Amino acid sequence: MPPVGHEHSRRLLAIGLTASALTACVMQPRKPSMTSRTRLSDYKAEHYASVPSFGLGRATYDDLDQALLEGRLMLVGDVHDDMLLHERIHALVERSAQLAKRARARLRVFVEFIGLEDEARVAAWLRSDDELETLRAALRRRWPESWLEGARGIHAAFYRRLLGSARQLDFDLRALEPVPRLALDERDLVMATVLQRARQEAKKTIDLVIVGHAHLLGRDHLVDALGDEGARAVVILPDIEEAPAHGAPLSKLDEGLYRWTRAALPTRR
Repeated sequence: MPPVGHEHSRRLLAIGLTASALTACVMQPRKPSMTSRTRLSDYKAEHYASVPSFGLGRATYDDLDQALLEGRLMLVGDVHDDMLLHERIHALVERSAQLAKRARARLRVFVEFIGLEDEARVAAWLRSDDELETLRAALRRRWPESWLEGARGIHAAFYRRLLGSARQLDFDLRALEPVPRLALDERDLVMATVLQRARQEAKKTIDLVIVGHAHLLGRDHLVDALGDEGARAVVILPDIEEAPAHGAPLSKLDEGLYRWTRAALPTRR
């Protein structure tokens, strides 16, 4: 994995934020300035610059399972409107749910489309028999731009499907950050803090994080901000290359770092 920022690891231990404190810090959305648009471009460039140019070979889903059982944390890069990628991610969630059951662990899926403010409401909905529209209406009232309703650049059906799968397969859906979003420079440290605190809650868990892929790699990005946890995590980047020999589903770029290929979807076991 890329080098880990130990300075950020120490900051995470000292920051002392609880979920309620984080939600109290929510900022109202503001129109992006030219400066913030330039910063977003720089931010994405930092991620891409951290992707290794050459890989270590191919990998199978069994390899991925073993790595996940060892580190119990997987970060999966999302492209919010990529329907093909979403099929792969959803199939991976289903496979991970089965893996967690065999390991007698609890699968928790951390997502961007739920805010910390709505996490308890979503958990209550998962335990209920209420229709999805009931939850959607509640989230819309607080956050009209909810990803469950769709918008430009958002494949809403995927995020709605994750809710149904969480209920059907009995796994937890957890929030990564407040919504509306904090400033870009603050988000990775906040998400890392939320994840590290959640990881301290229980030992018998397998945690899968679905997050915009540009958050993953780069100095001060999410993997770096997670410190030692990030160094042990499995990280999967989006599909950006043809499959290597024999149609392998994954390309291994570094220890713990993979990206999808154009081979078959993962299967449930």
